[in-house]
Amino acid sequence: MIRSLRKGSSSVYFQHEHTGHSIGAEKYESELVGGKAILRFTLRPVSSGQRYDEEYLNNEPLEYLSIDDGRVIDGFARHVDVLKGDVESWEVHVISRGKALIFGVKPKNRIFGRRSVLDFQVLRADDKQA
Repeated sequence: MIRSLRKGSSSVYFQHEHTGHSIGAEKYESELVGGKAILRFTLRPVSSGQRYDEEYLNNEPLEYLSIDDGRVIDGFARHVDVLKGDVESWEVHVISRGKALIFGVKPKNRIFGRRSVLDFQVLRADDKQA
């Protein structure tokens, strides 16, 4: 079951070991497959700097990513609630340059005043999802 979360654009923050950057994204979707919750979006860089950052994302390990778009966060949470706590794993699919970058992740919701931020820690092969 796939649900569209946002057709317009907003940015996503990507954190690598020594640097971080934001890249424009669009077509946010949520998908539930068995016990897996997937957040998918397509990168849409808006400047030469963001195109460079997209190249970096395609070639360097990612530590975590963050989304602060309330519409995306709320829509994803409502869609995942359909599983009633039966989520066994989480993934983020970043569509970049026509291919999917797939990250196993662990989500964490943070609140700053009235603003919500959804962080996804990228799991390594030896990490356990909880």
